[in-house]
Amino acid sequence: MKKQNAMTLIEILVSTIVLALVFLGLLSIFMSARKYLQHSQSRMDGSELGKLFIDPLQIQVRQSDWVVSGGIATGNQLALGTTITYPLNINGITYTATSNVYTVDSAGILRGVQTIIQWNETP
Repeated sequence: MKKQNAMTLIEILVSTIVLALVFLGLLSIFMSARKYLQHSQSRMDGSELGKLFIDPLQIQVRQSDWVVSGGIATGNQLALGTTITYPLNINGITYTATSNVYTVDSAGILRGVQTIIQWNETP
């Protein structure tokens, strides 16, 4: 029997296919990581915008604006049911912040503000 030193065509094809499958697996991992990073960046931008959109509301809520009667605060400048919407475009993504003023307690004295940031991401 003669010793074979060279690789056959079938061995080369099999090793090429195995190598291609490994590269495809790595490519899918990198694509998933890229999508995750974009989503994280969008969430971070949304969080920062939430703080930006809430800041103007802080001007309306000051201690001097509250009427105190019998040790209980009875009013401020935030009207119930007020809805404020701010659209803003950053890096091609449109963020929309919607703030709603609602009553916290049953007496209608305490008010809360809920701000929701919404955006659409590309798949």
